[in-house]
Amino acid sequence: MSTSTFTWLFHQSKLQLRPLHCPHQSFTTVQASELKNPTEFTKEGAVVLTLGLAFEHSPADFSTYARTLASAGVHGIGFGTGLVFSKVPPELERACIDYGLTLFEVPRAIPFISIINAVNAEFTRQDQEQRRVFERQQERLNHAATQGINSLITHAGKELHAAVTLTDAQGIEIASATYQGLDALKTTNDSSFSVSDSPSTAHSVNSKNSGNLSTVTTYFQSNSQHRYGLTVCATEKIGSFDRALIRHVVGLAGLLLQSPWSTAQDLWDS
Repeated sequence: MSTSTFTWLFHQSKLQLRPLHCPHQSFTTVQASELKNPTEFTKEGAVVLTLGLAFEHSPADFSTYARTLASAGVHGIGFGTGLVFSKVPPELERACIDYGLTLFEVPRAIPFISIINAVNAEFTRQDQEQRRVFERQQERLNHAATQGINSLITHAGKELHAAVTLTDAQGIEIASATYQGLDALKTTNDSSFSVSDSPSTAHSVNSKNSGNLSTVTTYFQSNSQHRYGLTVCATEKIGSFDRALIRHVVGLAGLLLQSPWSTAQDLWDS
């Protein structure tokens, strides 16, 4: 899921937004709604744009409105002035402070669609940049794989900013890379799911332990029918591009582990 910061949003001078209260640093989407309770349609981290039509005759209800949005995981409210309310209602300001919502004013001259389009354009730019980064990561991993399985796993750890361990069906380490004190082999050994019990096709098991570590373990087999597990353990959320990179590592590892010039496979066959 793409995210952007309120700092970025408020720096878009063409939008003329006026921040009033900003406890949240980021948001995930911007959507317009005049419902008194739009939470059925909101997403985690959203910004709701509203003119306050539902509260024209009952501004005191802004308190319940803000509390409801905050409880649903909404991060902010963009309030359009100049149509129903000439300025941001003080009841809404107080409620946003009470319930920890970011609040900003949208001038009458700025249509909500302009804000939505600007944010969508930024998310598209981010996505394109992530894809360029991903392609460069794939190229570096391809090059690392030419040096053998140990080089591949070491570089995978660097690219993923995570601890990475490749094990055989018995959980014995073939290659590993630690990251900032993290050891993915321990996570593998603590797992109740055995590589030997896994199906023949590659698949992943995701978990998050009490230490707030995100872990993805992918079980796969080479053409030689040997089974393996690749575990990635990170302190940050493992996102969609990271998962795609993990799949790429698994593909390269599968090739190396069936190749006669793989150091790890030579050891396995000895």
